Amino acid sequence: MNKQRNLKIVNIIFLLILTVLAIIAFVSKDINSIIFGLIVGFFLQFELFLTSNEDNLKMNRQLFIATWGLTLALLSNLFRAI
Repeated sequence: MNKQRNLKIVNIIFLLILTVLAIIAFVSKDINSIIFGLIVGFFLQFELFLTSNEDNLKMNRQLFIATWGLTLALLSNLFRAI
């Protein structure tokens, strides 16, 4: 149970980092921050996919949807910045 709690905390920290990167990328249109945000987003999605089980499925689903939303926003910013 403690492992799942720590995993949720790590996932939320990654999601907060991704959110900050998405906001910075939207404001500055800096390609490097957009690419770094995409790397963090895809890493978080991969990590959520690997750690999903029956117990934390609802939490992972919410984080997964939020992560995809931010990743798609970063992709649109990338195409707009190019």
